[in-house]
Formats: sequence, C-alpha cells, structure tokens
Amino acid sequence: MRLPAFLGLLGSLVLPELDAVSDWLVTLEFYEGGDMGWFEASLTVLLVSGGLATLLLALVFSGDAGAECCRSLDRRGTCGSKLLLVLLAAPFGLSGLAPVVVAALTLCAGERASAEFKDGSLMKGFKALELVFEALPQSILQAYVAIAYGRLNPSDPEHFSRLLCFSICVSLLGAGATCFGFEGAFRNAGGKQVVGGAGSRYGIATIL
Repeated sequence: MRLPAFLGLLGSLVLPELDAVSDWLVTLEFYEGGDMGWFEASLTVLLVSGGLATLLLALVFSGDAGAECCRSLDRRGTCGSKLLLVLLAAPFGLSGLAPVVVAALTLCAGERASAEFKDGSLMKGFKALELVFEALPQSILQAYVAIAYGRLNPSDPEHFSRLLCFSICVSLLGAGATCFGFEGAFRNAGGKQVVGGAGSRYGIATIL
C-alpha cells in the first residue's frame, strides 16, 4: 500500500476512534482533578453526540443490512424491537465506534447492501454528526481549558497536561481529515478529480 493511501486509511479509521478514547480520558481527568464544571460540560457533549450516533445506528440496524446481520443472532425476529436496537447500538454510539460498525455492516451485506451503504451516504452522515456534535465542541472546550488554565506550558509541570494536548491535536486532525473527505467527495460528485489524497501535499495542507 502506498504511503498516501495508508495515511488516508489511517485518518478514516484510526483518528475517529483515537479521538473518542482521548475525549473520554480527558473527561475523566477533569473529574479526578475536581474540575466538575468542565467535567459536566465535556460529559454533556459526549452524551449528546453519542446519543445521536446511537439513534442513527439503531435506524441502520433496523434496515435490510442490519437485519441481515441480526438474523444470525436472533432468529425469532426480536431484533426488530426498537428498544433492543437502541440497546444494541448504545455501546458503539457512545464509544465512537459507530462508523466502524457501518463499515462492517457494508462488508457483511456485500452485494445486497443498499445504495446508502454502497455510495457511502451513511458513513458521511456519521462523520458529519461526529464533526458537528463531538469533534468541534470538544476541541473548543479543551482548547479553552488548556489556554485559560495554562495546561499547555511544559515548564509548569503542576498544570501541564500531556493528555489534554494530545486530545486537542487528535480532535483537530480528525476534524481536518473529515473536512478533507467531504471536500474530496464534492469534487468527485461533479466528475472532478481530487488534487491528491490525504497523504499528498494538498491533502496534508488541507487537513492542517
């Protein structure tokens, strides 16, 4: 696999999950540090974005591709229960793994996958939801805390937070990669080729 393609795959699959994990860890760090106001704000963002992802993923499970995979787990048809679908989707939605599940369902359905799966519309929906309700709000919140409370100064070990710095960088890179993906999709929609992949000079400059 060429380096640009590998970097594009890395940005699409690894960054979102790494972003979700780092955001939860920062939220726990706020709690352990006694910053209850920031803990509640960060937790609210995670729960709202995770709740929306859970509901959207439950709708995906109720579709043909989801039913096809659910059938092997429950042959009596109770997989169609709305409450069960929400409970099934909750761990993935709240943990930020919803896009991975959508990709797995697409592979599971194969040729039987609907047009929304094949053309990536569902994946784009999850990416847009993640960008608007999780990545950008968390980036703004964490950046404000980091700057206002001196968490970015390595010379002040008492307040410096490596985890917070790492989380901000991952969130911004993830948001940049998502925006680049949408930009490339719009270019290709009109029959225009994207200037370069995520690993190209154009892609790196656009993401950053």
